[in-house]
Amino acid sequence: LRREQCPPTALLIVHGSRDDVVDPELPRVDYLELEPFYARTPERLQFVELTGVRHELTEDAAASGRQWIRNWTSMPGAPGR
Repeated sequence: LRREQCPPTALLIVHGSRDDVVDPELPRVDYLELEPFYARTPERLQFVELTGVRHELTEDAAASGRQWIRNWTSMPGAPGR
């Protein structure tokens, strides 16, 4: 991942706190390392850690993703607007 190339792309990171496939610390570190690159547009970077969730797609994870997409596609200047 080339962190400096991510902004201004809106980025949502969703991860389970009890993931037994991908160490939950990895997305936390990614988020912290990305923060400086999003200093001008911090609303475009979000990290959601789902407490007690393993390596699975839960309704909460899906809902977070749907809401994120709705937010970003409804904004002025969004693709397709």
